[in-house]
Amino acid sequence: MRDRPSMPTVKFDAARVTDEVAEDLLRNILALEDVSSEHSDSVYDAAMRAISVGGDLSALSQALVGIVGMSHRRAAAVSTALWFKASALMDRDRRRGLGIESARWRYSGAPCAARDDASHRAADGKAFPIDKGLQLNGRWTLPGREDGCRCISSPIIKGLEHLDDRNHTHGSGGTQPGHRALGRSQRCAGVR
Repeated sequence: MRDRPSMPTVKFDAARVTDEVAEDLLRNILALEDVSSEHSDSVYDAAMRAISVGGDLSALSQALVGIVGMSHRRAAAVSTALWFKASALMDRDRRRGLGIESARWRYSGAPCAARDDASHRAADGKAFPIDKGLQLNGRWTLPGREDGCRCISSPIIKGLEHLDDRNHTHGSGGTQPGHRALGRSQRCAGVR
């Protein structure tokens, strides 16, 4: 049997986890009703490890089950929420550093468990300043920052705006940039 070359990987830059991201992570952990103050430091350490390596949600979920005694389902939901919130801030900061000032909201296609899925769906395709976010239901927010939100954003690069919407169908709630829309039979068959 021939040895195959290993799959190339991209290393996560732990420097993306700024003090602001770390402080926000701690606030989000302290806001969790199922994490007591006696466990908050251990949960924070596990969450920082998971986020610092690029989102090891499996390890974070296992830590939440072990430290707090959460169900696997709840631990997975908490891990995902913490990652999405941290990612939104890290993406914003990275874009700022590249001189990108605005982005476009992308509804994930999965129902947002956020306050109002309809407002997240309606936000799909709307441009917003990355420092401010988009106003939804009277609050300024970034994609992924609200509990249960799976939305993301795509940067708007000056001079390339004409390419921005080429591969996205607004309002479809499912076609991400660079992906083609699939028919029902293709989705069911797992064709990508």
